[in-house]
Amino acid sequence: MSIIYSREQDGTLNVLCSGRVTRDPELKQSNNGSRVKFSISYGKKKFMDCEAWGDSDVGSVAGCLEKGDSIAVMGTHRSWEYNGKQYSSLTADMIFTLASPMPIAPAAEEDLPPSTSTYEEIMDSAGEELPF
Repeated sequence: MSIIYSREQDGTLNVLCSGRVTRDPELKQSNNGSRVKFSISYGKKKFMDCEAWGDSDVGSVAGCLEKGDSIAVMGTHRSWEYNGKQYSSLTADMIFTLASPMPIAPAAEEDLPPSTSTYEEIMDSAGEELPF
């Protein structure tokens, strides 16, 4: 799991972070609307707090995440200081699920093709076997 970032000319830091969801999302209410907050782990013991606006499509996706899901989040990073401690957060613009392949369940017997013993051999009009 990793993190990739680029800084725009105006100082905005765009980030793509992939990892696993470390806790189930929480819906928080604020004066500006609802936000879905969650956290992902990337690298070795590194964590990124993330948020998505609850009334957007991205917020709907974030609300469906569960602890342990493998995802990638693209968005805007911001950091601030409060009471002498540094905080940071990633506001999600896009969330991608990185699902592992689903196991293939065996097909039901009625979905399987009939066995080869039920096929008939095709002959030409003279009763000879066809060349294929």
